[in-house]
Amino acid sequence: MEVRIVEFQSIDYYQALALRDRVLRAPLGLFFSGEDIRAEQAYTHFALLHEDRVLATAQMVSTGNGVYKMRQVAVDFEFQSKGLGKKLVDFIEKWSRESGVHQITLHARETAVAFYEKRNYSLKGESFMEVGIPHFYMEKQISS
Repeated sequence: MEVRIVEFQSIDYYQALALRDRVLRAPLGLFFSGEDIRAEQAYTHFALLHEDRVLATAQMVSTGNGVYKMRQVAVDFEFQSKGLGKKLVDFIEKWSRESGVHQITLHARETAVAFYEKRNYSLKGESFMEVGIPHFYMEKQISS
């Protein structure tokens, strides 16, 4: 298994998009619009692959001043709780340090808060609704 950056609109990108749709969107009755996908051109896309199959994915987008938001983190249903999410986030944090990112922020679903807390992300504030379900704002300092 390897984690790598994938190019927007590449075969791996579309596999990752399908995975995010299956894991994050479809269960909520949501879908990606053309506008959603066009916006992703500005993001950095990560995928954990095994034999050319995307098993986990995430995106990073700059919000300015060395702060990046991690978004759309998804692990294929059959591979959840097997350490793939950890491997993916570890890779993203290493990339972040090497890229001069100072802080990672994210909106964690209620079910993912413990996962991020184990990785030293701090919970900030109360829950809020996003895409119809509770989320929490979390952040982690990467470099000074």
